[in-house]
Amino acid sequence: MVFLSVHSPDELRRMYDARFSRNLDYRKAIWAVLVSDWFTKYVRPTDTVLDLGCGYGEFINQIACGKKYGMDLNPDVSGFLNPDVTLLPQDCSARWPLPDAALDVVFTSNFFEHLPDKASLGRTLREARRCLRPGGRLICLGPNIRALHGEYWDFWDHYLPLTERSLAEGLEPAGLRAVHLSVPRGEDAKTVQVMTALHRQLATQGAHRADPVVALGGGSVGDLAGFVAATYMRGVPFVQVPTTLTGQVDAAIGGKVAVNLPEGKNLVGAFHQPVAVLADVATLATLPEREYRSGLAEVAKYALTLDPELLASLEADPSSLLRREPAALGPLVARCVRAKAAVVGADERDEAGRLVLNYGHTLGHALERLGAFAGRSHGEAIALGMVFAARLSEATGRAPRGLVARHARLLSSLGLESDAPLPPTEDVLAAMRMDKKYRGGVRFVLLEDVGRPFVEDDVPEDVVRATLEAMAPMGEAEG
Repeated sequence: MVFLSVHSPDELRRMYDARFSRNLDYRKAIWAVLVSDWFTKYVRPTDTVLDLGCGYGEFINQIACGKKYGMDLNPDVSGFLNPDVTLLPQDCSARWPLPDAALDVVFTSNFFEHLPDKASLGRTLREARRCLRPGGRLICLGPNIRALHGEYWDFWDHYLPLTERSLAEGLEPAGLRAVHLSVPRGEDAKTVQVMTALHRQLATQGAHRADPVVALGGGSVGDLAGFVAATYMRGVPFVQVPTTLTGQVDAAIGGKVAVNLPEGKNLVGAFHQPVAVLADVATLATLPEREYRSGLAEVAKYALTLDPELLASLEADPSSLLRREPAALGPLVARCVRAKAAVVGADERDEAGRLVLNYGHTLGHALERLGAFAGRSHGEAIALGMVFAARLSEATGRAPRGLVARHARLLSSLGLESDAPLPPTEDVLAAMRMDKKYRGGVRFVLLEDVGRPFVEDDVPEDVVRATLEAMAPMGEAEG
């Protein structure tokens, strides 16, 4: 929100109109979800709340609480606030017209970057600290400038670049504290040792059951943070903020959280649903090409198993996705989330129908384990796993000829390998026996055709072995 004393009221009005007025209905709908699914968990019905830089009131109008205040300089704001909101039209860095310890919550969204300097930020934070009661909360939303890079500066009134660390550092002199815990990149984060270190950090910092864990990063970060949240104090809230395609379309959805063991992937885990999932497709522009294409494997999985219309669209022309066009990515992520949510809603704990979401994962997870989680990426392994599953579907006579070729064409068009050397067959078979779907034998998710997945409990091992060998295991092909 624009909230700067260096702008005149007329300038503020023009800037608000140009930036926000055409999207008010959309913004209100988004905020309705944020408020109902997330913020209500941290604001009590009796709380006194101040919305700092309240703008058009999307938050303060919709939050259920006791007394409400909004602070902003834009003279038009009063016309958008509900009658139960008291507007404080002033510079936030000046003394607030409120007594000490008058507030339970100070909320701000995309606001601090508009302050002209850190001195103004410091004065604002000190006022927030003065007016908050003991145990009160400052809730801040802001852009991730590590991901946005140059886009952050596309707005004329963005002055103060803040990362989560610099903001936390600025909060401390005002008596407010945030805790940022970094973890290794990728699957290296998903270990019992890293999980234990995070548990101890939370305990050292005095985190309690109502304090949320926020997972900012890719699917591995979400898996780890979610499992930490599931197990610390027998469960604390957590929020998924996925910044990779794999995370946004798959890993952040559904509440499966886990860490790996040397013996297998995701063997230590839980079901722990996030209180909210916030996905911004703008972050996908910053991904390395290999990581982005890895996420397209999960998109292909949905297309092949659950959404033939999506498959037809990908087969016709995937170029907009390969160019990472936001206009294409937004609907794609939403479509994949809806597909997965429908399955998870019917079988949250993976007892029946949810198993179909593991298409390609029986071999894929085995390949990741055999590579010590440092070889093929998750998506690269799953791509080969889906081709293997299609081969097995044809080999058992459950699918028509041509299914494997269709897989290969789709994956190739998305920049993913559909045919590559595998480890020795006996090693692969041993690794697949550690699959979480194992029930007296390896169970496979297969296809009768695209859009028609099923779980097969009884695939003869000689058929599995022959199918693996047909994919040219490198340990035997090189002899």
